[in-house]
Amino acid sequence: MALCNEWEWFVTLTLNPEYHDRKDLKSYKKKLSVWIRNYNRIHKTDIKYLLIPEQHADGESWHMHGLMKGLPIEHLREFTEQEKLPIRILIELKKGRKVYTWEDYAKKFGYITVTKIRHLESVSRYITKYVTKDLAKTRIELNDHLYYCSQGLNRSELIYTGQLTKELEEDYSNDYVKIKTVASFAEAIGYFVDG
Repeated sequence: MALCNEWEWFVTLTLNPEYHDRKDLKSYKKKLSVWIRNYNRIHKTDIKYLLIPEQHADGESWHMHGLMKGLPIEHLREFTEQEKLPIRILIELKKGRKVYTWEDYAKKFGYITVTKIRHLESVSRYITKYVTKDLAKTRIELNDHLYYCSQGLNRSELIYTGQLTKELEEDYSNDYVKIKTVASFAEAIGYFVDG
């Protein structure tokens, strides 16, 4: 889904422990999806998301990284170097990159950073690194999702199935996925058909 949709934003979402139990991932996901659905209705937006949970270093608390589209830039506020910010954000600002916060989210849930996606394939590879065996071994319960997404997203389509006849040198791989980008169907089918 990361590669099948035209995402606009890379986001990192956290939970303020004064508002929510940072250890309760299921509750967070449910509250977040309801809140975004209501936000879309109230603000006449069509925000879509693909989010991957990650545990903090304490091994108990959660935050998420992900991709969004449909979030209007007018709903965001740009961070400035004059604010008290984490060093990694200050470094980005010094490089001339824009980093935003979504204040409506921040008031309801906690700290958030939003950055414009410059290269979709690179950011898609980056977020898939969070879907690993380590995530599967965390406190996520059996049969729970390793990612969360809104409804109505484009998904990959099976266009051909068969046995490879040529060595496939993937562009990216981990324990769950292998990705090879091709320019055309003809190039893709060339891996399956002799000649």
